[in-house]
Order: sequence, then C-alpha cells, then structure tokens
Amino acid sequence: MQDIFGSFKQKIKTLSSKNSSRSNSPSESMRKLNIEEKPKLYYPEYLRYGETFLKFDKFRDHKPYEITIYYNEDLRRLVFSSVLEGIDIENIVEIRYGGEGQDWMWRALRRYQDLRKRTMTIIFKKNGNYTTYHFELLLRELKFLYFYNKAADTETIAIKWCVDADTNKSQGISESELKDALKSLNIKIGGKERKNMLKNYTFGRNKNLNYEQFVAFFDDLDERDDVKKIFREINKYREYMDYATFKDFIINTQKVNDAMFQQTNYQGYVLKPQHLRSGNQFVYDATFNRITIEIISAQKLVKPKFKEEGEIIDTQVTVEVIADSVLKDGNSESHMGDSLKNKFRSKVVKDNGFNPVFNGRVSYMYRNPELAFLR
Repeated sequence: MQDIFGSFKQKIKTLSSKNSSRSNSPSESMRKLNIEEKPKLYYPEYLRYGETFLKFDKFRDHKPYEITIYYNEDLRRLVFSSVLEGIDIENIVEIRYGGEGQDWMWRALRRYQDLRKRTMTIIFKKNGNYTTYHFELLLRELKFLYFYNKAADTETIAIKWCVDADTNKSQGISESELKDALKSLNIKIGGKERKNMLKNYTFGRNKNLNYEQFVAFFDDLDERDDVKKIFREINKYREYMDYATFKDFIINTQKVNDAMFQQTNYQGYVLKPQHLRSGNQFVYDATFNRITIEIISAQKLVKPKFKEEGEIIDTQVTVEVIADSVLKDGNSESHMGDSLKNKFRSKVVKDNGFNPVFNGRVSYMYRNPELAFLR
C-alpha cells in the first residue's frame, strides 16, 4: 500500500510543483492529459462473444430460465440477452460464488439445492438501491473484469476522478462539483474547512479548478484517513489480481498435464513434443492441420436434476478445440484458451432425450497438433 500511495502522492506533487496557485487554462490542461478519453479497461476477450446460463428468480420457486451474458465495451456494461439492459461495471458492489449468503432465497429454491455450489451472485446498485442477480455458473473471469476496473493505475485514478467530477463537461471543476466529488469518494470535509483550503488556489476565468489544481487539492488531503482508505482498497484489488493471475496459470497448467496423461490412462510417462525434447533451435511451423467433426446423434441421455419429473429435455452438443491458432469454419484466428470463440454448438433438438438426431458438422484448423485437445 505504501508504494502505491507513495507513487500517487509523488505524481500529485510533480503535477502541482509548478505552483498550484497559478491560473492555467482548464481546457489546455485537460487536452494535454487526454482527459476526455475513457480509461482503458482490460477484460477477457471471450466475454465479448457472450455465453448462455441459467438465471434464478429470487422470489418464486420455479425453474431457472436461460439468459445470455456478454460485455459491451462501449457501454462498459454486462448486457443480458439481445437487449441493452444489464449491469454497469462501475455499479457492481460485490460478486459472490458458491451460493454464499442469501440462505432465505435458497430455502425457497429447495429443489435446486444441488446447483447452489455452482452459482454466482452479483450485487449492484440500481436506481440507488441494492439489487442481487443469481446465475447458475462459475464465471471467474467476470470477477477479473470487476477487479481490473477497480485496480486501475494511479494516473487512471486521477484522470477518472477529474472526469467524474466535471459533470457539466466544462473542462474544469467548479466548487460545487468539487463538493460532490468529495462526497462521492466518502471524504467528509465541512464547508468552512473546504473554503479555507480553496483560498490557496486561483480559480480560472470560469471559476473552475484546472487539472493540476484539482490533484493539488487532494495532495493537501493525503494524510487524512478517509483518503488513505481509498488507496488501501485499490491495493487490495491489485493484490487479488496478482494472486488470481498466478492461480489461473497453475490451474491451466494442471489441466494441460491432466489432458496429456488421459492418453495413457494415467499410467507411465508421456513424452514431451519433439521440439521440446530436441536440443536444436525451435523453428515455428506455420502449417495448419485440419480436423472435421460430424455430430450424428445421441441415445438415452440422462435428465438433469433440476428438470421436473416427467418433463422431456431439450438436447444440444457442444464441441471445442483447444490448440494453437485455431480457425473455426474460416473465422478469424483465435488462440489457446479463447474458449467461446472456439466452441461449436449443434442445433437444439426439442423434447427428445431418447434418440436426438443432430447431423451437425464443424471443421477446425490449428497448429502444433502435439498440444491440441478436443473437448
């Protein structure tokens, strides 16, 4: 925390070292630092393509219904199905996994207790109130998106504060906007104290603080506990991202090892690919390999537990190739782990779990077949 807070403090002092009382042009300062540009938000690539999951109704005990979730980068919003209604990332308060909390709801949904450990709960603000949505999925990448949004670098934090404070887009921060900005950050300063602090700054022609003066104002607050708390929270998010990235790397390595040893029924040894065993310098082979898969039919499929007794199931087959530089039916090239882009779904056969016929066909091209997997 000390490094993060210290680096931000140093940046503020650098920006304000020219003399914070000098009246610079607000528009000039904003333009110089590209204030109008949205801070870059990183997120897993495959969230842009969407995935279908089951959503629970938290008030009535009825079967879940399907809903598609994807991320709209322009709106910075998780969008549900084909409509643009959804959850703004900045409004998310917490994400829980494994049915944590909400015991009263799960008592009502007793028929689906077996799904509880595989659920995700999103708590967010909507029209000033806290709202919860529950999904039958474990989309860990969504939590990455949430924490990436919180764990921005210090320059992005300063820019974002200034942009958010400039509600009327006047390229400067008025005293009332500064008051609202402090309130939104939960920094409590009395009106008299704030006015005394603002005497140290010369407002521009439009009675606005420019960017350097805005961050210099926060420099004067750097010893306050409520300001330090903000950076403790940012540090917490960043630590989580470091841990989650490392954990994700370990899990993916274990999955690859497990898939390799399935070829020998977990007996003996599995040779590494030739280019990893050879002492010669590796020369990348750009040649593609092709695999064509035909999905014909299925027989006597087991009914999922959440289906009611006597209800006939709808069936579908999903195929995925995990490999280097995958091309699916001529689509643009994707990479290992880009699961949604590499997936193929057959047509849905309604009300038939006994002998559904699909007659589907999909073709993949990929490189490095020794490390390719079909799932």
